[in-house]
Amino acid sequence: MRITVIILALGSSVLWAQSISPGSIQGTVTDTQNKPIVGATVRIIRTFTLNEAVVPYSQSVKTASNGSFLAQGLPPGSYSYCAQMPGDGYVDGCHWGPPLPVVKLSAGQTLGAALRLDTGSILKVRVLDPSKLVASVSSAGTPGN
Repeated sequence: MRITVIILALGSSVLWAQSISPGSIQGTVTDTQNKPIVGATVRIIRTFTLNEAVVPYSQSVKTASNGSFLAQGLPPGSYSYCAQMPGDGYVDGCHWGPPLPVVKLSAGQTLGAALRLDTGSILKVRVLDPSKLVASVSSAGTPGN
């Protein structure tokens, strides 16, 4: 009798989980002049607190010719998102800038997002190391060895 009850309980929770419709986040990525950025990568990352038991989830999508993106099939929960463009034309919005926005996505919901990338460039630094201290640290782990 107990086994039957457990099986029925598990079966109903599986059916309930399958009936939850996923959500989506759609939006645009633009530059500081409000021009669309083509080919930017938008990262959607599920966030949670220590008290929540959720499955980690992330998704990356590319922007279209008009700067738009659509991330579909997202399970309900809290998400942060950011955009980045390869190369040195824009600042990486996933690693530099203000904290990433966090949104709460419900089952079947479509949220809108507008992301803006600032222009930037890569700074290349040349280190002069006549004593070869940098090389010895990277190979041995301690200076001078």
